[in-house]
Amino acid sequence: MINISITRKCKCCKEYLDIEKDNFVYYKKRYYHFDCAVNETLDRKNNKLSKEQCVNKFLDIQKENQKEVEFKIIKDKLFRWLHNTYNTVVLPKTFYVKMNDIFIGKYIGMSKGIPPEDLFDMWKRKKSELDRINAFNNKKGKVLIGGARIQYDLAILLSKYDSYLKWKEQQKIIEQERQQIKADFENKINFNKIYINKENDDSSFNISDILDEI
Repeated sequence: MINISITRKCKCCKEYLDIEKDNFVYYKKRYYHFDCAVNETLDRKNNKLSKEQCVNKFLDIQKENQKEVEFKIIKDKLFRWLHNTYNTVVLPKTFYVKMNDIFIGKYIGMSKGIPPEDLFDMWKRKKSELDRINAFNNKKGKVLIGGARIQYDLAILLSKYDSYLKWKEQQKIIEQERQQIKADFENKINFNKIYINKENDDSSFNISDILDEI
């Protein structure tokens, strides 16, 4: 399994931060360690905020930018996974423009966007199938590597997105049914009424008592 950590350089201290693990804030299109953002603001000559007010300010900013940050994280994970999986060093700028158009549904022929988390999940699930298609193409003399292979596989995935959505909905229904069965089972059994009767407790069982009665 490829370990893909997403790092950014803190605008204040210039040290790298892990945007999945570290406490940070995305502020004015820049990344800051949370403490760095607070301290930098408090150190400004024109600052009129108390430390508590400053902390609350950046907590609010964290909440406001949460969806945008999550979007950036999953996009970065997808792109890094593609680089590692397809053994590419760089991809053309046009590829990233195309991917952003796919995410927001502006790509030619698309009626709706594909969230990066859906595309990433589908790509990983379909990778074995894509490898089989590629092996078949190789035997026919159609050899694609790196970026060309990514573009080819992407076209296949786009054609399968509707099927993927149906599969996701089926999985959701199956999970709901599973949870309902579990809830029904638990409701039938009142665990609060279950107790150990010390008089019949198996821990006091003695084989000698049975043998004496025979």
